[in-house]
Formats: sequence, C-alpha cells, structure tokens
Amino acid sequence: MGPIYGAIVGAIGGALGDLILGYIAYAPFTLIIKALEGVIVGLLFITVQKFCKGKKSSELTEAILTLPINLLAGCVMALGYFLAEGLLLSDARWSGGLVQLPFNILQGVISAIVAIILLYPFRLKKIFCRYFYRNANMKESQNTLCANDKKDCEKDNSESDENEVDDERK
Repeated sequence: MGPIYGAIVGAIGGALGDLILGYIAYAPFTLIIKALEGVIVGLLFITVQKFCKGKKSSELTEAILTLPINLLAGCVMALGYFLAEGLLLSDARWSGGLVQLPFNILQGVISAIVAIILLYPFRLKKIFCRYFYRNANMKESQNTLCANDKKDCEKDNSESDENEVDDERK
C-alpha cells in the first residue's frame, strides 16, 4: 500500500473509530497520529522490501526487520497520545498523558507483534497480494507492499485459476 495509502487508511479508520466509540475529542489527534504512523511504516517497509529483494530467505528476513518498524510506529502512537492527553487533560505536570503512557506503549507493542503474526505466519500478506493484484489496476510504483511478491502472486493467481478450471471439468 505504501505511505500515502497507509496514512489515509490509518487516519480515517482511527478517527472514525474514535467518533463511533464516543471519543470525539481524540478524533483530530488520532487522525494526525495514525496518518503519521502510516507514513512512517509505509516508507520504512519499502526500504525493508528493497533490502530483502532477491534474498533466499526474504520472508523471514522481512518479518524480522518489520518488527522494529512496527515497534517504532507504536512508539510514535504512544508519544502522540501522550501529547494529546496532556493537552486534553490539561495539567501543568502532564499527568493525564503520563498515566496513559504505559498502556499506550503496551498497545503499540501488542499491535506490532499481532501485525507480524498476521502478515507472515498466517500468510495474510500473500492473501492481500492475491486480492490486490487481481482487483486493482494501479501503477507499478504504487504497488509497493507486494512489489517483491508480484510474480509469486501472479503465479498463485494462475495456479488458482487453473485449479478452478480443473474443478469445473470434473
């Protein structure tokens, strides 16, 4: 998806979540914080994919290198919410932000771990690639998330299409 789409999806999804769940005062802050997270993760993930391109164990290497990126994004989120809560729960000592900081850090760490588990061991990345390349007509430069796996995705798509044809013949 890359940094632009990551920022848009993160910002809109997070802000809508705050609005729907009644945290209206946090929505503008969430919009900015989640957009920043999306940009950081998108840019760094492109760098990791370029580094891993053509390497034999690139999926494992990519998963290992993606964990610190997700942890960094979690720290950005925790810091952003620390500042937001410090402003919203205005106090000279920023105690509102300090009280929530450990929970926000925990949320960032757990999110980073869950993201890695969903993307790699559960093959969510490959499922996303298959759907993304089958249903989107985007320029090559915009398809940054699956750039290394495009051939694999196309191969998987052609194999699944062949399997569907075989099933229809039976």
